Amino acid sequence: MLFIINFRESETEIFTSDASKKVIQSIIEKHSPDVDVISGATMTPKAIIDAVKKAMDSK
Repeated sequence: MLFIINFRESETEIFTSDASKKVIQSIIEKHSPDVDVISGATMTPKAIIDAVKKAMDSK
């Protein structure tokens, strides 16, 4: 089972970029962190994917 914590924008701006939102939505839809990263995206979407993979590996 895959869980994603959705932060409110007032708590953090890390997850508010369009690229980050699309990556999170793709992970939720696929139930997997194996999603494509938008070309030219910042490190944040890649960090989100890595964090989800690490969380899944630690269970």
